[in-house]
Amino acid sequence: MTIPAGSDWDWPDSNWKRRKRTVSDRIFWSYAWLIATRIVQEKQLPPGARKRNHIAVPDFYRLCRGEKTIRSLERDLFQSMLSGPCCLHCGSIERLTKDHLIPRSRGGDGDAENIITCCAKCNSSRGNTDLMHWYRKNQSFPCLVLMRQYLKICFKYATSMDLMDVEVDEAIRRGLPFDPVALPEKYPALENLIYDWRDCYN
Repeated sequence: MTIPAGSDWDWPDSNWKRRKRTVSDRIFWSYAWLIATRIVQEKQLPPGARKRNHIAVPDFYRLCRGEKTIRSLERDLFQSMLSGPCCLHCGSIERLTKDHLIPRSRGGDGDAENIITCCAKCNSSRGNTDLMHWYRKNQSFPCLVLMRQYLKICFKYATSMDLMDVEVDEAIRRGLPFDPVALPEKYPALENLIYDWRDCYN
């Protein structure tokens, strides 16, 4: 199984006026859009991007003020244990292996929360490329379960390195192991999104 490519997968810059300078700006904005996307999906609200943007903005500010937080990965890992194995990048069940979301060569660890199941083809194609750069190059978009896990990992690393409130260029210079600028500012149309590839086999 593959995710279809096309213009719907382009990630245009947001027309939102706030300049996203810091690592926290980038992570919180993308996470707020993830929350908004799930709300629209679950409540079957009108799917327009403007609707999601209106939901995302208040959550973004709540995250910035500490009124809302990005939860740990415990629930994500528990759900993963209950799901059938398949590649979280493309849905394949052939020649499965493991992929580090933050590659070890970039400073990623071997903890379970940093590892996903993937097929040998995707693993070979990605190598040690930054995850979001790889998806952009392929004009594809992660399933939402993977996007959630990756944003939580990014939050964990940036927090542990005390780089959340640092401007992006400086954070990368200090060794931040992912590119915050590559995080999506908008998500594709709902009909082009997959929540979890593993649902196809449950």
